[in-house]
Amino acid sequence: MMKNANGAAAKPKKDNKLMKFFRGTKSEFKKIVWPTPKQWMKNTLVVIVAVAICAVIITLLDMLFGGLILQGLLQGDWSYFTNLFAK
Repeated sequence: MMKNANGAAAKPKKDNKLMKFFRGTKSEFKKIVWPTPKQWMKNTLVVIVAVAICAVIITLLDMLFGGLILQGLLQGDWSYFTNLFAK
């Protein structure tokens, strides 16, 4: 056990947890490598294109399934649908 200058047992310093958190956060922020404007623009374009492709696919699927359901409603003939799921 450690002793202080008076010979009494020294209490270990309790570091303020909040201050320790902020010091750790600050040191982690120094490690970040931010993208250049050119990289940022390229990455943004990739995301926009990917979202547009997904939107087109979802729209086409929605139109397909909506059309099939509408066809069944208008014709009143659900045999097409029941045959799809028949064993």
